[in-house]
Amino acid sequence: MKSFNLGDRVRFLHEVGEGTIVGFQDKEHALVEDEHGFTYPYSVHFLVPVHAHGKDLMEKDKLENDKEKLPQFSGYTKKDKELPMIDLHMENLTDRHHHMSNHEIVLFQMDQFRQFLNRNEYLKNPRMIVIHGLGEGRLKQEIKDCIQGIPGASMHDADYQKFGGGASVIERKYNVR
Repeated sequence: MKSFNLGDRVRFLHEVGEGTIVGFQDKEHALVEDEHGFTYPYSVHFLVPVHAHGKDLMEKDKLENDKEKLPQFSGYTKKDKELPMIDLHMENLTDRHHHMSNHEIVLFQMDQFRQFLNRNEYLKNPRMIVIHGLGEGRLKQEIKDCIQGIPGASMHDADYQKFGGGASVIERKYNVR
């Protein structure tokens, strides 16, 4: 089994991008902060180490010294009462979106959505919330098109009183062919 330490730089086996290990849930799951500053649980089996050089070594040492200050993150489990949720408003995803075209923004949001969907599929979460906003409905339609291609997946509007009109619930039934 792969051995990882706090501060190790890693890449994701089935996803684009990389991050830094900022904690551990247990022996099998590391908490990884991605390049956008979001922290997610990953199975260590789906992480690939990135060899540290210079600056990465300094960051690793800083994390080791500051590990008491790191935020506690429980991750998503089947026992959680709160549904896993992602807010796809660009200001919540990245600070570097002002130069992007509308097309690039939707592509970026869909990439984030697919990563969220993949993590929840791995965890076998049967329900999740996606906040896509109202707008012209382009992002919502893209998400709906993506979901329609997944066996056992469906999408419907989330509770209007809780989320307004800009959110959807995605439900998954696993082992459906």
